[in-house]
Amino acid sequence: MISESDWVPTDGLELEPEALLAVKETRNTLVEAGPGSGKTELLSQKANYLFTTGICSEPKRILAVSFKKDSAVNLADRVALRVEREDSRRFSSRTFDSFAKNLLDRFLNGLPLEWRPTKSYRIDERYFVSACQFHNIQFRYNTDDRKIFEQDFYTIDFNRMSEQAKLVWDTMLKGDGTKSILTFKMINWLALLLLKRNPKIVASIRKTYKFVFLDEFQDTTTLQYELIKTCFCESNAIITAVGDSQQKIMGWAGAMSSAFETYQNDFSSFSHTLALNRRSNKKIQNLIWQINQLNAESPLAEMPFDSESISEGNIESWFFLSELDEANRIALKVKQLINEGVSAEDICILVKQRPDSYMESLELAFSNNEIRIRNENEYQNLLKENITIIILDVMKAALNFEKALSWQKIFNLKMEFSQENISNRIKQQEKMLVEVKRFLNTVANQIESVDSPEDVYHLFQNIVDFFGTNNIQAKFLEYTDISYLTEILEDLTSCLYQYFTQEENWVCAIQTLCGKGIVPLMTIHKSKGLEFNTVFLIDLSDSSFWSYRIDPIETKSTLFVAVSRAKQNFVCTFSSIRLGKNQTCTLVSDFFDAINSHGQKFNFN
Repeated sequence: MISESDWVPTDGLELEPEALLAVKETRNTLVEAGPGSGKTELLSQKANYLFTTGICSEPKRILAVSFKKDSAVNLADRVALRVEREDSRRFSSRTFDSFAKNLLDRFLNGLPLEWRPTKSYRIDERYFVSACQFHNIQFRYNTDDRKIFEQDFYTIDFNRMSEQAKLVWDTMLKGDGTKSILTFKMINWLALLLLKRNPKIVASIRKTYKFVFLDEFQDTTTLQYELIKTCFCESNAIITAVGDSQQKIMGWAGAMSSAFETYQNDFSSFSHTLALNRRSNKKIQNLIWQINQLNAESPLAEMPFDSESISEGNIESWFFLSELDEANRIALKVKQLINEGVSAEDICILVKQRPDSYMESLELAFSNNEIRIRNENEYQNLLKENITIIILDVMKAALNFEKALSWQKIFNLKMEFSQENISNRIKQQEKMLVEVKRFLNTVANQIESVDSPEDVYHLFQNIVDFFGTNNIQAKFLEYTDISYLTEILEDLTSCLYQYFTQEENWVCAIQTLCGKGIVPLMTIHKSKGLEFNTVFLIDLSDSSFWSYRIDPIETKSTLFVAVSRAKQNFVCTFSSIRLGKNQTCTLVSDFFDAINSHGQKFNFN
């Protein structure tokens, strides 16, 4: 055990002074952390600090809750690198949805009968609209009407819900007659009702978790916040909320308008601000500062760097007559970057919405230049599934590819599922080594004999059986519904076998599935938390950024997120004609002015 005064960041990493203070803070804290400031690293170092100094000693645990699944997975992976294996078992990283679902599934019978869904329920976001229509509630094309109704439907004042909303709830709870049909928001609401009616469950949660990390806090919805508040406000748990108000782009999904202020008032928290951007070069940082000015009520601090002294990196705006010209020019630039040594997966194409509508022209242009591109929205969630990670780790180890890390993760997980007493630990480890080696040899032989998608699915099922379905469901509660686990296995089978038929090599197939050698196309929202050498933001137009008329602050924040993904180069594009329609860039002219003030404008008309 290390004393608090002797503790230093693990693995030789250095933290800026304010980050170090935030790591060692043992009071409720709000950490405002800008892009590239190392939010994930800060939380992983804090976990190391709490465990190694004994502040969070056995049997206390740390709970980390994130808005997105990939953020939860990334944080769990980083913590696994920064803390001892035994300590990592006391670190739980979940999404808000997973946390709420866990509570509902474990304590379902704690709900009043009239609000209790069936034990095996189905999650279907689309069914909510159908249930509303059944009761003559129409709002499909009117977002304001839907927001007003949902405020009533998800009211946290349980006794003031309208009869109309209760009718829809009743329809959803009855579902198809055999299973309730819920949305994730409904699960969150039911979990909140459960806690309000069962203070003993709240007491149990508080007894389990000594520390709580809230990641991406700026995107927290009212329901999610109320769930955390009910669990931990006025308790002995220490909360660390980390976020960036400039990256608040989930207002359309119900993000609180004043999450930081509300949290500070409710939890009497202290504040730390991280200013250092370790990701982007100086030119990009100046542009980020400029975008910040668009949302500032008064001028911010002066520009971080003297623009005249900066030579590295490029910021450019490109103007075209058509999306075909645009796609061809982007493909040529990407080819140039790859020839200069930038990997394809370190180049990203961002769009505001509907990436599928841009794929046809881009795919043709990229194919003509022998470059792969794919709609990452179709793969991102699948690759972050815990069962996907386990299966791919097993295959990598069996194929002697990235073997050391994968081998360690497999062994650790198998040991975690072991029921042996601690006194038999050494013997159990020796036994487990033999068992894992034997299993990986079996997997390697099975991989060699794969001849169909059915063979791949059978391989995946054998991997699940090796760890134990019950063990997997107990650790990863999202798989409590076996049909969801089956669905993920089927999707993974389809994707991986498709790449195997193209590559005719399993190592290459796995690498390709994971995105190696492929330029990702995704929405700006999906890019949060990611970083790339070069970012292309295509279709910076009035029609694409139509939300600027309704919510200019959040739309500016969306552009802020796009720019701040770039490490070296940022390019935005505009096409006068797209999909046969004339386009304008009057509404977004402020964006172009900011970009052009730090870069170059090119007309390819």
